[in-house]
Amino acid sequence: EIKKVLKQRKKTGIGFEKKYRQLVDSSIDLKTTRYVAVGLHYQPELTSCPTGGGFVDQLLIIDMLDKLLPSDVQIFVKEHLAQFRSFTESSSGRSNIFYERLSSFSDRVKFLASDVPSFDFIDNSLAVVTISGTIGFEALARGKPVFVFGRTWYELAPGAFRVRNSTDLVEAYNKISSDSFICDPDKFDQYIKKLSNYFVWGLHSGSYMLVSKRGH
Repeated sequence: EIKKVLKQRKKTGIGFEKKYRQLVDSSIDLKTTRYVAVGLHYQPELTSCPTGGGFVDQLLIIDMLDKLLPSDVQIFVKEHLAQFRSFTESSSGRSNIFYERLSSFSDRVKFLASDVPSFDFIDNSLAVVTISGTIGFEALARGKPVFVFGRTWYELAPGAFRVRNSTDLVEAYNKISSDSFICDPDKFDQYIKKLSNYFVWGLHSGSYMLVSKRGH
């Protein structure tokens, strides 16, 4: 029975990966385009549910960006590489409808191959868009502002903007577009140092028990 389930997961994952590849625009030049970088979350996972609230539907985020950002700003979307793995629950985190709706947005919503280096995706962007993902932490550390659509430990960091509604998004974009705005990675480092005073050592998940000597 387990083998049957894994076989079906693999088949479903392959199908979703094929659909996404059909959306990918291979002509995109990250270095010459003004864009915001949308790093899709792996799903199902708590980083989007319950952390994202209503934004667990990541298409809602893209829809807001498409409707509210200036017309000269492109919206580049990159699927999470782990979404196509057959040995996880990822096959239940996407659907044919999800990818069909992805393809129905305006022409400025474009899709990158999931293996495009994340740092290239971040470094050439105007801002990074995430619910609560690691890509947001990486962006702040590299001096790029982040639009945070969920709850995450770095949401109050310098350069991070919590987006709860349309007004928040417009205000966040206007702030990062001002000549006086600077996303200083040194200030983010200072934020991390202060926050680290409240860190508690522990295991990320059960799988780390095999490689860690720390207690449960």
